[in-house]
Formats: sequence, C-alpha cells, structure tokens
Amino acid sequence: MVEFLEQRGIEGATVLEIGGGVGEIQVELLKRGAARATNLELSPAYEEEANRLLRELALEDRAERRLHDIAAEPDGVEAADIVVLHRVVCCYPDYERLLGAAEKRTRRLLVFSYPPRNATMSELRSSAVGHARPA
Repeated sequence: MVEFLEQRGIEGATVLEIGGGVGEIQVELLKRGAARATNLELSPAYEEEANRLLRELALEDRAERRLHDIAAEPDGVEAADIVVLHRVVCCYPDYERLLGAAEKRTRRLLVFSYPPRNATMSELRSSAVGHARPA
C-alpha cells in the first residue's frame, strides 16, 4: 500500500489513516515525504506503542493521533490529500457509511484494503475498489 501511494506522489501530502493501529503506514508515508499525518483509531489500546514509535523516529511534530469514529462523526475530521484504510473496512459494522465518510474527507486519493474471502467485501469489490480525484 505504501509503495502504491508513493508511486502516485506523496511528497508534501497530508494523510488521514483510519483505523491505523500503531500507525505503521502513517510512519512509512511520513518517512517517504508526506508532510503530516492524522491517525484515527477507535481503541486506546494502541496509543502507548504508537506514541513510543513516533518519539523514536522523531515524528511527533508531524503526526496526530485521535480516538474518533469518522463514520459516526465525519464533520469532526479535516480533509486530507490521501486517506488510507488498511484492514479496517471488513471490521466496521457499516462499511458503506465508513467509506462514505472517508470519501468526503479525501482530496486526492482514497485507498483501502480488505480480505479477499469475505462475502461483504466481494460485493464491495464488484462496485468499487478505490477512488482517485484529479489533481
């Protein structure tokens, strides 16, 4: 996913990672040139490790972590150039609402992944796999 985004240009981009856990993807995108990243998470369980990782890599000033459900409160999140959902769509009870909220906060690229053997995701794959807006 990181390489996919890097090939499409991340230099100076803002990133919104939804359900990013400890934030490995946001960290990689920041290391490769993204300007800022925000990670939205539903569980506080990742915070200690995520903050340690950001401190170790001296990225705290370019990364924000928030406990926030974007599907329930989409207006509470600023738009970003790139929006990422990695292994999140399959776990959220209302994937259409989640992806709709993510799309409304996307300026340029919306990228998400999901397990290939999930019936709901097979239905989703047949309708849309990603979204890109012209620059």
